[in-house]
Amino acid sequence: MGPATAIKTCLAKSFQFKGRASRSEFWWFAVFVGAVAAVLLYPHTSFFSSVTSDVLVTKTSAFTGETTQSLERQTAWYLYRIDWSAISLTIAGCFYLLLSAATSRRLHDVGAKAYFGLAMLVLGPLSSVLTVVIFYALSKVSFGLAVSITTILGLISWILWIVCPIVLVILLMRPSEDGATEFGPNPHEVPS
Repeated sequence: MGPATAIKTCLAKSFQFKGRASRSEFWWFAVFVGAVAAVLLYPHTSFFSSVTSDVLVTKTSAFTGETTQSLERQTAWYLYRIDWSAISLTIAGCFYLLLSAATSRRLHDVGAKAYFGLAMLVLGPLSSVLTVVIFYALSKVSFGLAVSITTILGLISWILWIVCPIVLVILLMRPSEDGATEFGPNPHEVPS
């Protein structure tokens, strides 16, 4: 399937999460969506920028236990940063919905459930949130126990942040399953 046909097909099926999408259909559409999103988000983007802010820093002496507070000016440097606003969030959300429908159909084409793809996207962030919640809960009981347990959970969380998207991309790159499946006919065998 060529780029124009792939984009036209995916736009026609914008909010259709059922069915199958061929590999070329998905990847041409993903490139199109990424390019259009980059163009639309460009006015909300900063390159090689810095943000300076005043931060209240609290320090506790390990020897005396004395606590001091001071106001420090800190500068954060960014190579690339999106200035999130209602407009940029709306743009990103719309393109996320378009791409998630195509991703769902592509996963169906390789024989995977769309829920598996969703799980691959949210396992890393959810494990990070869970680690923070467990740290705060355990720190009320024992700070040492909280640090040791959440260090292990944090390492697992980072592994999930790295491995899950890789697994999803590998699935999206697989060839179509032959013949009809529970999700519909093979997109290569259906006349356009």
